[in-house]
Amino acid sequence: MNEPSQGASSFTKRNYREKIAVLQSACQWLNLPSGRAHDYQRLMKEFWEGRLREKEHIFVHNEAYEIVDLYELWKDRADEFPGLKDKIAAVAGGGPVLTEYERASTSSNRPRNDAFVYLVAGELIQAGINVLAVDDVVRDGVTGHIGGDITFDWDTRRVDVQCKRPQSGKAFVARIRDARHQIEVVGEQITGGIIAVDFSAFIRPTGKLIEMASSEAALDVCRKQLEQWIPIATRELRPSILGYIFYARVPAMIVIRESQVLAINGRPYKEYRPDSITTENLIANSDCHAPNILPAVYERLRVALSSPLQPI
Repeated sequence: MNEPSQGASSFTKRNYREKIAVLQSACQWLNLPSGRAHDYQRLMKEFWEGRLREKEHIFVHNEAYEIVDLYELWKDRADEFPGLKDKIAAVAGGGPVLTEYERASTSSNRPRNDAFVYLVAGELIQAGINVLAVDDVVRDGVTGHIGGDITFDWDTRRVDVQCKRPQSGKAFVARIRDARHQIEVVGEQITGGIIAVDFSAFIRPTGKLIEMASSEAALDVCRKQLEQWIPIATRELRPSILGYIFYARVPAMIVIRESQVLAINGRPYKEYRPDSITTENLIANSDCHAPNILPAVYERLRVALSSPLQPI
């Protein structure tokens, strides 16, 4: 079993004006007159210029990066998939402002569920993977089996990716089994399937964030939280499953300086910077029908994302 891991913290490389400018560009590209992508711009400006510190102002720095990622991954590629741009617009404009406000019972989690599919597909394309279809949108000129949330070709072999975004830890195994069934019923039309899981909705307690002295330390915390689920997931592997992609995006507050003035508890006052931490684990199944595919995909992603991927 091969278990390479990837993590990155990149939103803080831009100042808030640059972040807002990217969000504005995304709204213009998607022709969005309103929705959460616009709310993020307002909340970010209020945080930095109005010094407002409600929960939405703190968490917006994490939430907004989803829209930034989708825009930067797809702005030069979406036209190859007729109709996909409209679907991306639906996720950027829909859903509640914060993940905490989602309710599966009313399907308000659907926009972020779909966004995860488009994020994974965009990263695969950026890595040079021959993606054929995304969320039933087929690339121009593609024929043959199209069945997963994402379908791609690796040499002459066709692979489906099923994406799941469980809302709780209790739902984790059930969602994996759903994905496995979706892959197995396709049969010999594909070489096998990959199950991509987004842990962002439950990997941290509701309303909480990671507070650390550096982005790297926060990333390490997030990565270790993901790794706890690997033993459970590996028990669900079958020969038809090439492996997993585990993903999480979590909010963090990074200590940038400590004051010499002490608070009433005797500890120094701290100044923080909001951050967005993303991490991914790729877990390859050495007992599947094509054990070389996911490690090779991992290597492509490692190079394309320019991140310091380190094997676990």
